[in-house]
Amino acid sequence: MIPRIPLRPGQVAVLTSALVAALTGSACSTSRAESDVGAPDTTTSTASAVRPSRLYIVGVDVSGSLTPTRRQEGRDLVNSLVGQLTFGDRLTIVETYRSRSDSAGQWTDDAPMARNANAPSGNEKRRLAQFQQRARMMAEGFFEPDPARPVLSTDILALLQRASDYAHSARDRRTTLLLVSDMLNATHTLNMEKAGGIPDAGWVADAKSQGRLPDLKGVCVVVAGADVSSPRGIAAREFWRRYLTASGAEFDPARYRTLIADAADVGC
Repeated sequence: MIPRIPLRPGQVAVLTSALVAALTGSACSTSRAESDVGAPDTTTSTASAVRPSRLYIVGVDVSGSLTPTRRQEGRDLVNSLVGQLTFGDRLTIVETYRSRSDSAGQWTDDAPMARNANAPSGNEKRRLAQFQQRARMMAEGFFEPDPARPVLSTDILALLQRASDYAHSARDRRTTLLLVSDMLNATHTLNMEKAGGIPDAGWVADAKSQGRLPDLKGVCVVVAGADVSSPRGIAAREFWRRYLTASGAEFDPARYRTLIADAADVGC
């Protein structure tokens, strides 16, 4: 898909380099390609571990309430997560809506497939590395402030609805939703940043009865960047526990953290 986020000259150069490398690799002679496929590269690679393909949806909170420290930690986590993507995985990155009428930035791409993931060829490994390079470059853009697009709201509820849509097209991939956010929804209908703005259990029950909850059945939800120590932070975590559980998601308070230092913890 074509990303909706603006690209800086440096980002364009990196992406162009990755695409040229991919095209150059595909233009090799037939004899070389046949030799490459027929003789797998048996050198050690972090991408050679076989596991079922996964869909990772990364929701990035672009509001000012997420501190620069939390934002950098989220950037580092996503960068590390990209390094764990392997053959057949899909990565979708989406930002929170900035206002009631804007179109949030998003980007989706699939990692290449391998004929034999147990022993990928050298060319297959190069294609995977190029995908990871491209994904890191695109992810970087989601964590850069954009003065030209002021943040007027933080609609986490809408982001979860979009994540539900993405999960429905996972094509049998195991779906993990990583939210890099302080988890304080701030819209005209639900403003958790104001005093007393975190709803009680009745709010979720009403939303469920009215069919306003997203369908997140089987989706593993992980949160990085949330406050888990103050009374408001604890109340917010309890709200999201009720909300996500009622939506069918796999949610564990142990995966709702201020900091996730190891990308291996992004999963259920």
